[in-house]
Amino acid sequence: MKALLASLAERLPGRRKRPKAALTRHADAPRQLLIDVSVIFRHDAKTGIQRVVRAIWDQLAHFDLKEVEVVPVFASRHHGYCRAPDDFLSDTEIRPADELRLISVGAGDMFLGLDLAAHLLPYHEGQVRTWKAAGATIHLVVYDLLPITGASWFNPRMQVNFARWLSMLSRQADSALCISDHVATELRDWLKHQAPDRADTILLSRIRLGADLAASLPSTGMPEGGEVLLASMAARPTVLMVGTIEPRKAYDVVLEAFETMWAAHVDAPQLVVVGKAGWRTAPLQKRMAGLADSSAPFHWLSGVSDEYLDRLYGVAKLVLVTSYAEGFGLPVIEALHHGRLVLARDLPVFREFSSSNIRFFGDDEPLQLADAILQAVASAQAPKSAGEEPALPLWRDTAADVLTALGLPVTLRSQD
Repeated sequence: MKALLASLAERLPGRRKRPKAALTRHADAPRQLLIDVSVIFRHDAKTGIQRVVRAIWDQLAHFDLKEVEVVPVFASRHHGYCRAPDDFLSDTEIRPADELRLISVGAGDMFLGLDLAAHLLPYHEGQVRTWKAAGATIHLVVYDLLPITGASWFNPRMQVNFARWLSMLSRQADSALCISDHVATELRDWLKHQAPDRADTILLSRIRLGADLAASLPSTGMPEGGEVLLASMAARPTVLMVGTIEPRKAYDVVLEAFETMWAAHVDAPQLVVVGKAGWRTAPLQKRMAGLADSSAPFHWLSGVSDEYLDRLYGVAKLVLVTSYAEGFGLPVIEALHHGRLVLARDLPVFREFSSSNIRFFGDDEPLQLADAILQAVASAQAPKSAGEEPALPLWRDTAADVLTALGLPVTLRSQD
């Protein structure tokens, strides 16, 4: 019993062991680029933001940053920012807090909020203020403002965490790196209305996200029955959708359209959905699981490797994107990179893609959407050869955009 009580006492907030204080940095120490990897370090959900974090981290190693040391850092609710292992993507062992040491920051250092740690960063605003007082600068990547602009699609906790994160951005950030012009416009408007005294002092930059999935440290492996599905996709026109099963993605609308098609056309295309089960869609997920177990030409892959996703893009006839809102749209650029035709909801953010391989729809009433899908599948041509379409940005371009936004040199190492 005494051992149990002692164990419980260690878990109480007042008795929790904390990291050691930061060591004083030497004046001649190299500048630091501190990259927040707090979320992916603990769990790589294999979704869009995690792809961005993996890709940028990997591509930064190809640049010669001269006197700047790139340092991965992570925090938790119970301790501030400490150094993560350089191989944090493969090293999942987290040392006890009393074996960690808080990051020491000095003049000229930079903190890049690459991971979306909205539930963590605001808890450590005091540490961030200390960094700024020491002469460091704060730069946050902004993926979207959707928990604010489309709050009804998110759980209350997500809304609250994001609101706190955005509020901290308005107080502490020196710059914001936005993943699309649309996000930059929304952030600029939000700052003007919610933090007018800071709207003109936070530098907004645009970074382009990469199209080459293979350069994002992709996961590998083939699922059971994977080759059989690829063969069926090659034999029958197939529409591919990629994204978490959540209200914003409009999968319910898509199922209505496809069931309308399947009832009217024996040879209508099959539908393949690649996406993890998300939030607030339990009835939809049950419907999708039932449909996948039926004789309908429908497949739901809740978790596949990047290697297999790459092959799915390669055989799909059409990639469908029906989201009501997006910060960017990685499935769009990944599909275009494969030369695939994309049918997307007519959103300003999707209009930023300049390609003849993208079509838009506005009416998602089942009959109208079904007709738009059938027309797009019928018009889909073989993938175009290189040079026929405008060049898409690669993940190395993304890393270069990040360095430019931070005012750092964009020089590839000699061997790259």
